[in-house]
Amino acid sequence: MKLKLLVIVFFGISAVVYALSLDDVVNNLISSSYEVTRIVRETGISSSIRVERVTKIGSYKLIRINTPFKNYVWLRGSFGEYVIINNIAFEPAIDLKDLEDQFIDLVLSKKYDLLLSLDLPIGYKFIIRSDFTTYEATFDEHLKLMKLRKSYPFYSMEISYQDYTALSDSSSEELSRYIFGVKKVRAPLKLSKEYLKKHFQWVAMDFSYNGQTTTYTLYFYSTAFGKLALYLLTDAENTDLINTIDEMCSNSPVS
Repeated sequence: MKLKLLVIVFFGISAVVYALSLDDVVNNLISSSYEVTRIVRETGISSSIRVERVTKIGSYKLIRINTPFKNYVWLRGSFGEYVIINNIAFEPAIDLKDLEDQFIDLVLSKKYDLLLSLDLPIGYKFIIRSDFTTYEATFDEHLKLMKLRKSYPFYSMEISYQDYTALSDSSSEELSRYIFGVKKVRAPLKLSKEYLKKHFQWVAMDFSYNGQTTTYTLYFYSTAFGKLALYLLTDAENTDLINTIDEMCSNSPVS
């Protein structure tokens, strides 16, 4: 009798541990489809807050981003990814990853330390760390993300998830409209993160803000390929985007 009881307890504990697996939670996150509002707060070189409305259908993700200065759309699917400004879709030269993507990639890579796995009364919480970067993820009892935070020295980003809703016909129609109904401008060059890590060394970063447009300038150097400057613009009008980049390239000593 004692042996049977011990076996039952053992299987019961195994079931609980399995239910709290971070891999299972993330796999559910990858395959899920939903609509949700995200409140994004960033603190670092500058502090900002924005509201995003996300439509996710499997691997397709449509993010409508609202900032105090400009609204734009980020779209990703099997066809690629684009930043859409005023019905013109620009293909970025580097892959875009939101905080949720970064968290998923790290979990799938297995290159992290699990600092906390907590079974809450109405959900679950995980804290993981890789090098100097820490992620805190809180899920509800249905394994929906409620809060996600990334932090490392001098920088943090926190996302609060609100108003989950089931997908509607209008959401699917909107996604189709952005996929097929916008003019696409493809990047003449695509750079992968792996390529940059392999061939280039990070040198410095610059930041500027003119009251409307925020510009991040990343400087890289390679003994084989020379100097590279990446310009990341937010809240920029598409009519000024090319002129702004051209002006910065002309004035930069490392372009």
